[in-house]
Amino acid sequence: MSEQHPTLIGRVVAIVGSALTVELESDMAGISPTWNGQLHSVGQVGTTVSLPQGTSKLLAVVTRISISGVLAADISDLGTRDSRSMEVQLIGEIDSLGSFHRGVTSYPGIHDAVHFVSGDELVPIYPRADSSHIQVGTLSSNKSIKVSLDLEKLVMRHSAVVGSTGAGKSSAVAAILQGLEHGPWFSANVIVIDSHGEYASALGTQTNKIDFSKSTDAILPAWMLPAEDLLRVLIRGEPAPVLRSKFTVLVAEARRRFAKDATWLSLAPEEVNADSPIPFDLRAVWFELDEANRRTFNETAKITDAISVSGDAQNLVSSIFKPHGAGGAAPFKGPEHGSYAAYPDLIRRALQDPRNAFLAPGDLVAMKAADPLPGIVGRLLGGTARISLLDVSGVSGEAAGVVVGTILQLIFELALRGKADGIGRNSPILIVIEEAHRYFQNDASNRLARETVERIAREGRKYGVGVMLVSQRPSELPQTAMSQLGTIIALRLSNDSDQSSISSALPDGVAGMVQSLPSLKTGEAIITGESLPIPSRVLISRPRPWPDSGDPKISAWSEPGDPVDFEPSIHRWRTNEEPPNK
Repeated sequence: MSEQHPTLIGRVVAIVGSALTVELESDMAGISPTWNGQLHSVGQVGTTVSLPQGTSKLLAVVTRISISGVLAADISDLGTRDSRSMEVQLIGEIDSLGSFHRGVTSYPGIHDAVHFVSGDELVPIYPRADSSHIQVGTLSSNKSIKVSLDLEKLVMRHSAVVGSTGAGKSSAVAAILQGLEHGPWFSANVIVIDSHGEYASALGTQTNKIDFSKSTDAILPAWMLPAEDLLRVLIRGEPAPVLRSKFTVLVAEARRRFAKDATWLSLAPEEVNADSPIPFDLRAVWFELDEANRRTFNETAKITDAISVSGDAQNLVSSIFKPHGAGGAAPFKGPEHGSYAAYPDLIRRALQDPRNAFLAPGDLVAMKAADPLPGIVGRLLGGTARISLLDVSGVSGEAAGVVVGTILQLIFELALRGKADGIGRNSPILIVIEEAHRYFQNDASNRLARETVERIAREGRKYGVGVMLVSQRPSELPQTAMSQLGTIIALRLSNDSDQSSISSALPDGVAGMVQSLPSLKTGEAIITGESLPIPSRVLISRPRPWPDSGDPKISAWSEPGDPVDFEPSIHRWRTNEEPPNK
């Protein structure tokens, strides 16, 4: 670096569109020069450099550093010398008034000077935290520069937080949620799908916290689920076609009966189907299915049931029918006898499983006099709470996809039909989905979640619904959703396929920054997209308190102790008891 230009670090030697190759000055010692008493990082991917152009300055982000042997400038040397170079991507300019703008008015020329950027020059680029911006951390290369994201673009243009296990993904999300919880957004609407029960410890008492595995109230009544999806939850798998057909018919009939008796509902029978969000008695449906599977008759005309003991639908007690006779003797099998195999028993066990208590229908008698759905929706959305935390960690794997899909569909349908009231364009909502990749698996139980998230990604902005996908496996997120993400917060990723998926979602100019993902520190991220003026390498703020996502400690290995007692764990497993750490 020359004494006349102490910030000079190199000159442009190649231009391809908005990508420049810069040859570093041969006399620059190292890649972190000292200027004005401060150490300035030059050779890190993600740092910013400037190119003076008259009264304005072009800004570029470093995407690659290299060293190569090039022909000596003085041919008398008859040899080569090492040349340090870096590739940079033009991303905007600071005009003569000191304001930053994306894009460039004019391109630089060959041999134009390139300078490192001081902290004072970066101040106009990064907006301060205010009612429109949420602070998420500081620049890795200059910790005095605070980084804040445009909240409207973060929410409405969708986003993703990705990173390998241990990279700081959960703490980054917790820091953002805490910023929303304590910032000047008093009417915020945030729904968090907590797949591992991590965030309750990080959020305060003002957050609406619902643990699906503990509540005995009607959080998400079975009647809110589409019939086929509900059946998959109950039998924990894909139903046989004959069972699916029978179950959907019974559910549709039960919904129609309720609609006929409800004083607040006026629908013709043909307008009600198996998926209509109308209450019905699931235990009564089970009882009809179970009876059809067991029924025998006293005569060949099959008029009189050959029943020994009548059952009880509400207590899940089956009726006892006389065994069918052998060799054509009475009693006679019913037309559906045995058609549903052991499925009715599977459904009964599911209804008795405490993990499915959230499916409780509520007071069906009272529901005939007043619509129960507004109260249920209000509880899910948290009322006046800024954040509603929905802990689905205790829900079985087969049920989780259906539960999440139903909640997402409910929110989107309400926003779609919202006008001046409710959620939607006048009151936007952000949905944060932890472990998002698990809901995109190509199986029937995740169908509703997968289709709804993709629809939100495509259309949500028009209706005031934003989504933040949180995942350690971005390669398992569909390209349909990834292509719609306006902001990507990428922490350390070491898997090649995950890095490729992020690279394909970034603009071509900054995709090279992805190569630095494996070397990021814990809690450090590359943030790029519409909510930040320029792609930046950022140290994410530490949450206080931390989410419950830390690794188990092995200190117990160093302590003498008795043999492990497995019996309590086996008992809890066998009886579906809640884990003691929940």
